[in-house]
Amino acid sequence: MANKNPGPRSGFHKMDIEAGARVRRLRVSKKISQEGLAKKLNGGEGITFQQVQKYERGANGMRVSRFVEIAEALGTTASDMLEGIGERQPSDNDDFQKFYNSQECVKLALEVYNLPKPMRDSLKEIARSMKGSPAEVLETER
Repeated sequence: MANKNPGPRSGFHKMDIEAGARVRRLRVSKKISQEGLAKKLNGGEGITFQQVQKYERGANGMRVSRFVEIAEALGTTASDMLEGIGERQPSDNDDFQKFYNSQECVKLALEVYNLPKPMRDSLKEIARSMKGSPAEVLETER
């Protein structure tokens, strides 16, 4: 019997799969169910929670127009959701992949999301300035 839940299809680019994962993380962080998101799209007509699930898993690709619509339904822009998507992919590092998909990451994202936007922007700048290894960062501060 064939596996009915094969996960991401090999035909999709890893950035397509990452876009779906970002939709999931943002949806979860906003405490919106897959069904709730489906209802927000097209007034709830023409999309099911199963389709949202397939987008998030990477089992189905999203048209750009659908991605924009999902971003707006989640209170953000497609541009913000795609920020840095080509810079580093979770699959580039197993430890990073594990953290990226963990509850710890979702909780951290929620904490950051609940900060005022200027503080979030400041945190992004701090994080960007610390891209080197911890040893490199400490050496730079001396």
